[in-house]
Amino acid sequence: MLRRFAEEARRIVRGCDALGRWGGEEFLLLMPETALESACVGAERLRQMLEGLLIESGGETLQVTLSAGVAQIDGAESIEMLVERADRALYAAKAQGRNRVRCTAAA
Repeated sequence: MLRRFAEEARRIVRGCDALGRWGGEEFLLLMPETALESACVGAERLRQMLEGLLIESGGETLQVTLSAGVAQIDGAESIEMLVERADRALYAAKAQGRNRVRCTAAA
């Protein structure tokens, strides 16, 4: 299922974006030179497109959902701090019912 998700997501994102697996069932999408608002719109578009994806696995049909946390790097923070902010936004999306995008501005 994760492989199929990654294939579909790569098909949807822009050519300049980079998508990679980040832990168990998490992925990290880098969107260079993209403002926070545009990144949030892009993440929501990706969520909506993947929401209609059905994957056959082990005799079952599984529907894909996407919870996402989006953050834009602040020139003063480290990559680790950026990922931590995006991760907090992701957990907020999950806590609010999953299958949604939450965006966070720099502190």
